[in-house]
Amino acid sequence: MTSYQLRTQRSQPADPVPTVLLDWFAGGESTVQYHGSLRSRLAVPPAALDLLNVAAAVFCVDRLDERPGTWTRTVRLKLPVRQLDLWQAVSADFTEAISFLSGDNWQLEFSASEEAVNAPAEVASPVDAVCLFSGGLDSFTGAVNLLAEGKTICLVGHYGPGQTHQAQEGLWRALVRQYPDQVVARWFFLQPAAPAAGQARSVPAGREPSQRSRSLLFLAAGLTAAAGYRPDVPLYIPENGLIGINVPLTGARKGSFSTRTTHPYFMEKLSGCAQGLGITNPIVNPFRLMTKGEILTACADQPTLQRLAEATLSCAHPVARWGPRHRGPGQRDGGIRERRGHPPQAVEARRPDPHRRHQFSRALVTGKIS
Repeated sequence: MTSYQLRTQRSQPADPVPTVLLDWFAGGESTVQYHGSLRSRLAVPPAALDLLNVAAAVFCVDRLDERPGTWTRTVRLKLPVRQLDLWQAVSADFTEAISFLSGDNWQLEFSASEEAVNAPAEVASPVDAVCLFSGGLDSFTGAVNLLAEGKTICLVGHYGPGQTHQAQEGLWRALVRQYPDQVVARWFFLQPAAPAAGQARSVPAGREPSQRSRSLLFLAAGLTAAAGYRPDVPLYIPENGLIGINVPLTGARKGSFSTRTTHPYFMEKLSGCAQGLGITNPIVNPFRLMTKGEILTACADQPTLQRLAEATLSCAHPVARWGPRHRGPGQRDGGIRERRGHPPQAVEARRPDPHRRHQFSRALVTGKIS
């Protein structure tokens, strides 16, 4: 079992080696690398800031602690929080939630933090809703629906190395052109930092690729933004119901081998913990009872979906779905097809064909391929 400790102030004492230090404070000494606009000009309450810190630490541990051949890990994590009594009250449920999410045995220890909350000098313009925005087809369609209803929304997106942020930015700018003055975006980059001068203790070099806890970070970021606007601003998490119930498509995908991003049990536990911490923003998944095909068919702005669907990402393979890209030998191109009597579904085509890509795009909204 590996022990980890989050520190959000330099004055917080460090546990001795071999504890891995997750230092997250301003300056090059941090072992948590962060940049972005997530909290800019928002009056985020202490509970939401603590939730973001805790989720960031869990995500970094998840990336640093490489899984054994048996998959499940046992992890100890110490966390400073501003409202210790509230966190102790929800500790059991929160630990159960993240253990279920990642398929690991988490041991969390909370301690009191005296970290101040700084009020912004200027407050951002209000919005009607916050919408998680991965750059995938579900989240894009969810955002389009909210905009088509006339709502002003804030998109929240996390990204790491690779093409994800470029796709997120491109889709957001296209939505701004289609719905001017209705949509703003808050992006953030967060991951364990590479070794650097001044760090008290650099983190291990290895990285675990499964990232089962990423959805916790994503949800905590969305709640941070929503709570920073107002305590009643809803957080939308557009995700199709098939992903939500974690259907094991093969015997090798049982349990947390498949993502549990919006699994009802995880969402119930997390929502209860947020309420217990005093975070009252509603969490809404408008697609929880829908398949991807039903989501696409019911989109409120079919022309925008038709035009921009090609630029969305697949979470499993984060490159543009059908748009032009550099291909190496053996690389495949993604697509959408319709089986007779069934909704459109994602498939792979071995021989990329530009004409077929346009047919696949049309199939998204018509359910037919010509």
